[in-house]
Amino acid sequence: MTIEKGTLIEAVGERQMRLTAWQAQVIPTHQGPLAASGRIGWEATHDLQAVDLWLREVGSRSELTAEAYEREVRRFVLWLADAGKTITDVTREDFHRYASFLGNPGKKWICTKRYRLTDPRWRPFRKPLSEKSKLYSLQVIHSMLTWMHNSGWIQFNPMPAPNHLAPVTTSSRADMVETRQIPQRLFEELLEWCKDNLHTNSDSVRERYRNVRLRVVLMLAGYLGARSADIINAHFTDIHPRQHGDQVFHVWYIPDGKGRKSGLLPVHEKIMRVIREARLALGLMPDVAKAEAPCPIIVGAREIPHNRMPCLDKLKPIHRSSLYTLVSDALGKFAIYLRSLSRNSEAIIIEQASTHWLRHTAIKRVVLETKDITMAQRLARHENLNTTGVYATTSVYELQEFFGAHFSGSEQSSPTDSDY
Repeated sequence: MTIEKGTLIEAVGERQMRLTAWQAQVIPTHQGPLAASGRIGWEATHDLQAVDLWLREVGSRSELTAEAYEREVRRFVLWLADAGKTITDVTREDFHRYASFLGNPGKKWICTKRYRLTDPRWRPFRKPLSEKSKLYSLQVIHSMLTWMHNSGWIQFNPMPAPNHLAPVTTSSRADMVETRQIPQRLFEELLEWCKDNLHTNSDSVRERYRNVRLRVVLMLAGYLGARSADIINAHFTDIHPRQHGDQVFHVWYIPDGKGRKSGLLPVHEKIMRVIREARLALGLMPDVAKAEAPCPIIVGAREIPHNRMPCLDKLKPIHRSSLYTLVSDALGKFAIYLRSLSRNSEAIIIEQASTHWLRHTAIKRVVLETKDITMAQRLARHENLNTTGVYATTSVYELQEFFGAHFSGSEQSSPTDSDY
């Protein structure tokens, strides 16, 4: 297998599947036996152009979804190309081979470090996929082939059901949500610990901002249930004061949330104080000025100089992978601190946590404290109340509390002969 640099493969549509920097060979563009005849209503002439059109359509509501789909289809196309095949060459047996490949790609397909697609060291995998990740990858491919069949690009979809290729024992969403939360007391301790122990060099502009940036991320996710995309795309000018009667409070307008839907969330003064700290760390006034230019709230650390204020018009928002690393590094260090205090059970929870756990934590808090599922739905910005309903499901801890109350005080005496 050769590694070569190259230019982006030309494609139809606004979104293109990037296939540069790592190619087993030139991606085939011939038409195989699966290709539909005629193809009325198509301008595309080969499979990659059809793939790009699919990505454009399914990704129109969510950029993150489009990126995830692009990653999985890129893997599939490169695997086919390694055998000299196109999508219209694929057979039913190929999918069984591909499912096995996902669980064990081999060294030439893996690089544990992240590189840009234009870097010759880039590889499609960072590690073999878990069973759940294999199932997701196969579901994406199945969805694409179903679309191609329904759109008249291929004669039929030869792919078996993904769960037949990668059978996975699944748990209920309610159980999943329950096990992916940080206890409220521990979350508050995490915030204080990060403030006092991470990036505490006050002589460095960059370190001052990194300290407050981390706390803003934790608060937006852990209190307001913000998704990663909401945080990445947030600007200071998205936060506005609003009056209700005699009260003045702040709201966060999310112009492009999940599914291309806007949202509006209240920002408590506790969170606003930390946001003002972030503004001061960047050389801004504490509150947004009337004609202020948009500036990302969460900026990549490399954008910030060490010993002088940054040029605000050049600041760019943090990348999604960097946001994940930012949170995971903080959680990892906090877990080490907990283990130093022999709080091993809590450390295990923190070690398993991720950015999205904070969203679950925020939504569950509202359910527990208000018993109002519609309020939790508003915070979560779920379109369907049933989606929020899993947070109102009785947890195993709540069930354990019931048994604790039931059995406490009840004396368990040994049976006597008269009891029989």
